[in-house]
Amino acid sequence: MISGSIRKAVISFGDMSNCIDMFIRHVRYLDDGQRCYLMRMVGAVVAVLVLLAVGCQQALPVDAADGELWTAAVEQVRRDLQVQEAGGLAIVNQTIPTADLYGVPSAPIREQRLLDLLRKRNQSTRKTITGIRLPPRTRLLDAHSVQNWDATKFPGEKLVSFSLPAILEDATTRGIVYYSATGGFDDSRGACMMFLKREGHWEVVAYLWTWIT
Repeated sequence: MISGSIRKAVISFGDMSNCIDMFIRHVRYLDDGQRCYLMRMVGAVVAVLVLLAVGCQQALPVDAADGELWTAAVEQVRRDLQVQEAGGLAIVNQTIPTADLYGVPSAPIREQRLLDLLRKRNQSTRKTITGIRLPPRTRLLDAHSVQNWDATKFPGEKLVSFSLPAILEDATTRGIVYYSATGGFDDSRGACMMFLKREGHWEVVAYLWTWIT
């Protein structure tokens, strides 16, 4: 006995065959100009469907892509702040809005498209940081608890905030993310880091700007 799913597949295939036969019969009655125009239209539709299918297969969900870049950024910040052997990081679990991006160059930069995208992505309300893999001595801190954080209570720990990343895919896959960090009074710094994705891994390749107090 043929199962219901197989029966549906056979019926669908039969319907498709009938449509193709009908299409071929009608094409016979078209003149050369009409037939050429119709073929171009069919080719364009097929091309669009193929591109959509490829894009759906290759595109990472936004949250997953952000989480990957945040994870790489945390590792780089640990190296920048020299907390590999001692101390730790407290990552604020909400992103920095565009208005709080400090030190942004006023003149155009070589990665202006990425910077414009960074500003655009962070113009809305603060977003919750998710999908991040935390190394040892690194913790997520609820944004509502930041006012209770004190460097004297957590010696050696740095309080770090991140923006939403900006990612572009053309000839290469590049991404930038901004961070600010503080270890207490008169001990703050930040930067906008640029990453390049190589063989599935994000690697820092440049700093678009930095600041320090």
